[in-house]
Amino acid sequence: MPHEAPHYPYQRRVDKAVRTIGSKKTISISADSIPSVYKEMVEVMDEGIGRIMQTLKETGLD
Repeated sequence: MPHEAPHYPYQRRVDKAVRTIGSKKTISISADSIPSVYKEMVEVMDEGIGRIMQTLKETGLD
């Protein structure tokens, strides 16, 4: 399953979406905050995969 996180742009779950169709808009983020933002992005990805795995279990498709 392709997952958008954790890829650039680095964004926290509370940030507004940076990418829109046809936009080349970029954001700047301090280098010091990248590790914590990246960690949060991996956590969000893990939560999404966990929901998928739970649904597969509930439906007997795991």
